[in-house]
Amino acid sequence: MAKHTRGAICIIGVGLLVFVGCKSFDSAGLFFLQKDSGTGDRVVVGSLDAVAESAKSSLTQLGFAAVTDRQGEAVRINCKTANGSRFTLVLTREPKQGDSAQEKTRVRIEWDGKSDDQTSLQVLSQVEAMTRK
Repeated sequence: MAKHTRGAICIIGVGLLVFVGCKSFDSAGLFFLQKDSGTGDRVVVGSLDAVAESAKSSLTQLGFAAVTDRQGEAVRINCKTANGSRFTLVLTREPKQGDSAQEKTRVRIEWDGKSDDQTSLQVLSQVEAMTRK
């Protein structure tokens, strides 16, 4: 399946979720994103570097201007939407728990000003989709 087709399917799916009621689908764990109930952060399977690379690529495909900045143990991807809103996708390494060999990365969105829930859902969904490839 071509990248364009996958992206279009993902965007259509996100649109349907928003139309139907994304809160119920989101809390059910759709998209295989694990939600940290204490912070609202998301956790995806993959190393910090791999997720950061995929996330930046996803953001660019979605039409956002994205600039990566590594700050200590975190990768911050500063973004600007077409209408001028700004947000930062913050990625941090999730500590391994138990005998799990899978690396995981914590993902959250920080908005400069008013948040946009629809854009947040679209970004998080696209990041997750890219990390499953």
